[in-house]
Amino acid sequence: MVSVIIPTYNRSALLAEAIESVLGQTYTEIELLIADDGSTDDTPDCVAAFRHSRLRYLKLSHTGCQSVPRNRALDEATGRYVAFLDDDDIWMPEKLEYQIEGLHQAPAAEFSYTDARFLYPDGSTSPRVLRHWHKRRGLIFDPLLVECFIHPSTILVRRALVDRVGGFDETLHSVETYEWYLRLAYRAGAEFVDEPLVHVRRHSGQISGQREVVTYEEMVVLLRALHQRFDLTWKQRVLIRQARARAHTKLGLTYENVGNATRGRPHFRKAFWLNPFQRLWWRSVVSRDIFRLP
Repeated sequence: MVSVIIPTYNRSALLAEAIESVLGQTYTEIELLIADDGSTDDTPDCVAAFRHSRLRYLKLSHTGCQSVPRNRALDEATGRYVAFLDDDDIWMPEKLEYQIEGLHQAPAAEFSYTDARFLYPDGSTSPRVLRHWHKRRGLIFDPLLVECFIHPSTILVRRALVDRVGGFDETLHSVETYEWYLRLAYRAGAEFVDEPLVHVRRHSGQISGQREVVTYEEMVVLLRALHQRFDLTWKQRVLIRQARARAHTKLGLTYENVGNATRGRPHFRKAFWLNPFQRLWWRSVVSRDIFRLP
């Protein structure tokens, strides 16, 4: 059985499509847990309308942190596998079937992810999301240090691995899934299904400038702490240093985009110190007077 977890908050109109895509899977041995982070809209009525014997609704107090409903649902999940679906995304009918088959054929792998397409408000979809260098099997910890290429709605994990690595870090609000993927990949191999089996919805107002600031602030802190969390090789330490440089550059650009260039300038300087050969830095910052003190 697969335990499918959908964390949700005030998205009843989109949630119904997400639920339908789970209940319409060709792989039918599932339980579906809707972890509601204190919605104030008609989410309870939306869920109740499905009347499915394997659908369980968890009504929680509002926290604003997606790690909390994910972890509470993990506590209740009973399946041998765990999958996650964002409340505004949609699975293709064969998604779970292909992933279960892939893990059966690769017993050394303990989690799986797939390709995806973006779904736009007008109903159109993008080409595949992942680039060729993202499509990796086996040990993917090092590539994940360079870039997070796994979308939350594409992942399927053996429950035994979840029990070993633990749940999501509830102190994080924007990079909690990335931190979790790193723990998975550090301890286990991955399988990849080269099919766009998820539609990741894109809509206006999805990510604000201030939310991006929080994301890159958390990314900077997380990457700096990885030395304490994992026993790293010299190569991995170099990859983390390069990733920190990119995160500081993006944080500086984001501060500038929200009208706070003064706050961004120290991050540009930090990025240069970490990796003076970073292409993003030179493309984005070379014309700016970043070394002038605020």
